[in-house]
Amino acid sequence: MIKIKKIKLKGFRGILNEKELDCSNSSSSTNSLVLYGRNSTGKTSFVDGIEWFLSPESQIDWLQRDQAREGSYPHHEATESYVEIIFNIN
Repeated sequence: MIKIKKIKLKGFRGILNEKELDCSNSSSSTNSLVLYGRNSTGKTSFVDGIEWFLSPESQIDWLQRDQAREGSYPHHEATESYVEIIFNIN
């Protein structure tokens, strides 16, 4: 089974400076993850980052419905933009 171990985003969607979500401390039997926090803290950006990373077309479905293009993905103030995902294969 492949699980996400760590996600890093920088300059992607609502996240300007690098943020990391580390899932490596979770139990090997964990099958879900809950993201919670105040508005505008990057929750949706992490989910969008996973979708963008895994999409063969490098697109985010819900943004395509709103006619957003790939130019909407980088943060508007970013000089560098990336999504990095580290997987844990069990």
